[in-house]
Amino acid sequence: MPIHLGYVKDAARAMRLVAEEGEPGEAYNVAARDHKTFDEYLGMMAEALGTTVELVHATDRELSRVDLSVTDFSWCEPYPYIVSTEKLASLGWDSTPHEEAIPVAVEEHVESDRVGAMHDPGREKEEELLEALAVEGTVVGA
Repeated sequence: MPIHLGYVKDAARAMRLVAEEGEPGEAYNVAARDHKTFDEYLGMMAEALGTTVELVHATDRELSRVDLSVTDFSWCEPYPYIVSTEKLASLGWDSTPHEEAIPVAVEEHVESDRVGAMHDPGREKEEELLEALAVEGTVVGA
């Protein structure tokens, strides 16, 4: 499903632009001017890390077999999340291309020692799910 991310440097530029040029009391959305699917973002992140990933998709029914749901994963939402950035763009704002922003964000994340453990069910639970899917033949080569 589509998700819509924003780059922190773009948000900072947007706040300044809105403060200088925006209309008082108006709301402005800040996010990339284009969007990618979750799979595309993961591929770009893997590329920034110099590796590849094997994407494994699981349905709510499959996740429930190991007491998980899609919302147990921080990036997964049960609905698309896309916002309009037209109003901000009308002030002359544009977002940094994903190909430029994602490698910088990935590098900063790696250097920060943050692992995001509070935002996912944990590697043990993920491995339990992968094993269950492999037994069912859902995951090829597992």
